[in-house]
Amino acid sequence: MSAMKNVHLSLLAVALASAFWSTSSQAIQVQINEAKIVKNGTLYAVDTFDNNLTPSQEPWYSVTGSYPNGAESGGLLTLNSDWGALTTNARGSVFKTLRTGPLTDVGGLTKDSGVVISAIFTEVTPVGPFTNAYGIRAYDAGLGGPTRIAELEVQYVASLGTTVIRFFLQDFVNGIITTLDEVPLVFPSDTDEVELILTHDAYSSDFTGAYAFGSGGQFGTRTNFNTAASMFDGTDWVRAEFMAYSAVPEPGTLVLLGLGLAGLASARRRMS
Repeated sequence: MSAMKNVHLSLLAVALASAFWSTSSQAIQVQINEAKIVKNGTLYAVDTFDNNLTPSQEPWYSVTGSYPNGAESGGLLTLNSDWGALTTNARGSVFKTLRTGPLTDVGGLTKDSGVVISAIFTEVTPVGPFTNAYGIRAYDAGLGGPTRIAELEVQYVASLGTTVIRFFLQDFVNGIITTLDEVPLVFPSDTDEVELILTHDAYSSDFTGAYAFGSGGQFGTRTNFNTAASMFDGTDWVRAEFMAYSAVPEPGTLVLLGLGLAGLASARRRMS
């Protein structure tokens, strides 16, 4: 009878763990007040999120996931990873991702163009225990899907147990993710915004990353990452996106957590 009760406790703990580590419990929420693309020194696309229409309501955006009505208000667009769709990274890990970008075509952000992709986010610190992040990215836009993605993010890195500003390259062809540079996240006390910037010089294969802190749209000195992301693999144009995402825990992780809770419940039962 006691063994049967322990089995029931184990099953209950696993169920509780699964419920506790739901996507909702891990969702990250941040607001963005400007997304901008500059091509060859000229403004190519900009959104200051001041018309109260979400990207899901505007035909010139592509959205992975869906924004609810009201997500854009007062010059800010709310990003919540819980509104995203299931996606995988270059290593096959699963995430809940809300991803948004303008529908640029093959004649848009090309290798022979100078391109600057930037976005201004409210200062939010992602937390663990699983990976959470928000940021911007440029990806090789091949017909079969992206082959390489240069990403610049404010990210809680589960393997490090800390939050960083991270610049990295995803190689979907070889299943590799390479961290190009990262710094610990430290928001200055007198700022409430962070700007993330990806830059590509005309005819180069590289994108570089930079960030700056500010308030009210006024930013201090940019900090540049030294290592570039090599892009344009099999294509000569890219697309730009901003996003927020949260890791979806693997079933094995939830089971281990559930068994841990079951052990705790059993120990408490023996003590009672």
